[in-house]
Amino acid sequence: MTTGIIVVALIAIGIPLFLHLFLKKFAPLVVVQIGVGILVGPTFLGALFPDVFAHLAHPQVIAVVKEIGNIAVLIFAFEIGMHLDVGEFFKNKKEGKALILTSGTSLLVPLVFGIPVGMWFGSQAALVGPNGTPTTYGFAFGIAVAVTALPVLAAAIRQMGYADKRVGKIALTAAVFNDGALWILLALFMAMVAAQNSGLWAVGSMVLWSMVYGVFMYYVARPFLMKQKFETQHTKIAAAVGFALASALATHFIGLHAILGAVVAGMCMPKSMKQVVETGFGKFNEVAFLPLFFISTGLQTHIPLEGDMLFWTLAFGATLLTAVTKLLPTAFVAYKTGLFSGIGDVKNSPRDSARYALKLGSFMTAKGLMEIVVLTIMLQMGVISQTTFGAMIVMALLATALTMPMVMFFEKILDRKVQEVQYRNVRDPVPALVQQPE
Repeated sequence: MTTGIIVVALIAIGIPLFLHLFLKKFAPLVVVQIGVGILVGPTFLGALFPDVFAHLAHPQVIAVVKEIGNIAVLIFAFEIGMHLDVGEFFKNKKEGKALILTSGTSLLVPLVFGIPVGMWFGSQAALVGPNGTPTTYGFAFGIAVAVTALPVLAAAIRQMGYADKRVGKIALTAAVFNDGALWILLALFMAMVAAQNSGLWAVGSMVLWSMVYGVFMYYVARPFLMKQKFETQHTKIAAAVGFALASALATHFIGLHAILGAVVAGMCMPKSMKQVVETGFGKFNEVAFLPLFFISTGLQTHIPLEGDMLFWTLAFGATLLTAVTKLLPTAFVAYKTGLFSGIGDVKNSPRDSARYALKLGSFMTAKGLMEIVVLTIMLQMGVISQTTFGAMIVMALLATALTMPMVMFFEKILDRKVQEVQYRNVRDPVPALVQQPE
């Protein structure tokens, strides 16, 4: 079994890195990692080389790799929580208002359109999980369409040279807002599913314990951590990871997902510990352990190559809905609120403002890891079926793969070369993610 785990880990880490050397101009690393995960799954490797697939997909190997991947996702969620700083939106009132309107649009429009479309798909029994209904399926679909993946977006922005440009900074800030709102939506969604399956008493208990948990984390755990003086980086990392896992365990017992607890733990981390975790264990986790989550997902994801019209209708329909409801409304609001009209005496023409707004809308279509995490939660809750899970994985792959080409398209179609204004008024909310290695 040990040999099998090492082989799977080598495939998960090594092959995507090698392929990314040739594809980095067109797609972030996570797109390649998801693609490799699908290729080594039952659809391709299982069909072409069944004996090799049987060795890789041995139940004991999958079980170990899956659990390592799950822990890696918790650490990743913890790292995301450390970047959620809502106060950044209010440092400049005018831009703060425009940012909130733009960010809210990029989240709410896909959600509002996605719910009724999802309810229509939810009328198909093959797409709904054992604990799902057309209503809960609709909300799950809407949330999945509305997701914007912060780390993947940061990688795409860095690779394309937008990390220090205004459009890149605004996209990252909007993604931080979206991520924070996403976890609130997921918590409400879990409460809705619990009310449907367990009754109002279970929901009341969940809400009560969630309030107790929130008060404890903010007024007890956070001040306690701020008072501690850890002498070495090792003790800081150990304390941070232990805190994240304990918080994840608490939300698991409350009835919320463990990932939500890891996010909250990240939000409660003192600034003195954040940089150590980000530059130390956080990056190592992203490079060494998170790929195992992709490979374990791919090994269990079947994608029908022909004959399943429902699967492909869902996959392509969700991709189209994501592109349209993310790109156009976000660009329209960004243009109308003047986010790209210029700063001070430096003004952009309407043509340039439109170009930057369309590039912002394109950036917001990035999905990647966050989408897979959200889909995994919904699959574990029994709201969506394995068929929906596979179709939405394809959607995540396609939507994320389209992000960079769409940005380049709008750069060329409105090809007036004007130096972009630096985004000086809002601090980069995710410096560690922007600077992660390729």
